[in-house]
Amino acid sequence: MIHAENHSTVGEGVRVTFQPTTYNTGCSIRCADPNVWVLVRQGNGTSLGRSGDRREEVPMPSTTGSPLARDGWIWIFPSDAPLGQEIEDGSGTHDLDTIVTTPERLAKVVNQRPSEWTIGVYDKPAQQSPMTTNQS
Repeated sequence: MIHAENHSTVGEGVRVTFQPTTYNTGCSIRCADPNVWVLVRQGNGTSLGRSGDRREEVPMPSTTGSPLARDGWIWIFPSDAPLGQEIEDGSGTHDLDTIVTTPERLAKVVNQRPSEWTIGVYDKPAQQSPMTTNQS
């Protein structure tokens, strides 16, 4: 594990920053409530699903393979978040496209709530060069 965080609220975005050592980086997101909505955004890629419906390992590859820090945004929304519903405050419908492009809008509607979740970022060790022996 190269990075870990514990959080006690849902309904807000959290920027996760880590430093990969290989191209094989992934994260494991664990939520106390398996019905919360989890949105993961890194680079141009975004995924959204229920915590219990998703695979535990989410790829977060280093596209460059360099030791430069990488980051992604994790949004955890409560299980009763109004996805696909018209909101009475006039902010519109929170459909999949809206949530993926502007999760901040949904965060304003649901507000922060207590609920535990963790993220662990894993990276395979950098490949070691093979040992050479000199035989005389």
